[in-house]
Amino acid sequence: MTTLRVTSPRVTVQRRALAARVRALALGLFAVTTALSVAVPGLGLLALGGVGAMVSLFVWARGVSVGARAFSGALEVSPGELAVLPDRGARVVVTGVRAGWVVPGALGARVEFLREDGDVVSAEVPTVDHGHAALAAAGLDPSKRALRLLLGGRWDGVGYGAVTALFVLLQGTPMFVLLAMALRLNGATAAALGLGLLALATFLGGRMLGPAELTLGADGLRWKHGFSRGYAAWRDVVEIVALYGQGVLLRRRSAGHVIIPHSQHDAGHLAGVVELLRRAWERATEPRSAPLEALDRRGRSLDAWREALRGLMVSAAYRQGAVTADDLVATLADPHASAERRLAAAMCLTDAGAPDATTRVRVAAEACASEDLRAALERAAEGAVDEATAARVTGR
Repeated sequence: MTTLRVTSPRVTVQRRALAARVRALALGLFAVTTALSVAVPGLGLLALGGVGAMVSLFVWARGVSVGARAFSGALEVSPGELAVLPDRGARVVVTGVRAGWVVPGALGARVEFLREDGDVVSAEVPTVDHGHAALAAAGLDPSKRALRLLLGGRWDGVGYGAVTALFVLLQGTPMFVLLAMALRLNGATAAALGLGLLALATFLGGRMLGPAELTLGADGLRWKHGFSRGYAAWRDVVEIVALYGQGVLLRRRSAGHVIIPHSQHDAGHLAGVVELLRRAWERATEPRSAPLEALDRRGRSLDAWREALRGLMVSAAYRQGAVTADDLVATLADPHASAERRLAAAMCLTDAGAPDATTRVRVAAEACASEDLRAALERAAEGAVDEATAARVTGR
């Protein structure tokens, strides 16, 4: 097994899964201590302590989720596994690597590896080529993996959260004082409740107004902003436009247009993001081979559909022009093909016991931005597609 050693002046570990659990714990702690202080007037100081703990946990979660603690060291990269070697500290082995990408920068590049649980290990490297070499050593093909980026700066949410807190403080204080008097809250309880609500407003403001997260898959674009989610298949996109001062405009055939907000007024950054989106869109919508009608479900039951698909590989040995394994592999990896045909190709390959079928299907699943198609392909890799899974993809 070949191992590549990558030396980096800045290595970070973004503990996203841990941060999500800590934020949930902080909110629960605030709710419990505030409820107790309202129910028992003598516990006002407990509520203040709960607010302090909540704020501290939120700040800590923010730091670990963005990898605020960076260190110099090296990565030893081998297929499916990383070893993080800080200049000072113990060696840490990271397994469960399922995706990776290279992010170009002004003075070099950054290579990032995504774990199964959502954590990200990243390292600064001298050039983009060094980053691609690291991905190749990890057994990851960048052209078949999703790329994640922020539509703005990673700390933009902090600034917007502070502005939101100031606005709430100036506009909401009189109303809150009247509410506290009406509820006859003691001073400590009122202070705790007010500070807690102010902290929540800061978090929500940063979440709602901060940068959107984009995921570029082989089949389409998924975005997340605040508490909203969206997805557009590349074949459904008509135009991608930069709206300076606003964000990215996507014009779609089936659902009109959508604007994904940009959290900065940086025209250069926005132009670079739009150019990246356009390249992914153009690659995905290049003319491909003729569609394979034999893979379509055409209203059949799941059992009848699978039986027909099993017959395709058998007939390929006797009929000229029949569907071949190469056709199925190409359809499975083709983001221009419909979700129904990609699922059909996956089931056909796995049912026929084609070489490396399970691996190919899992690779295609990891490259999907569509949650429904990804889940369906993962079930197909296990040979466990059921009617509900198929219906979400085929619309039957």
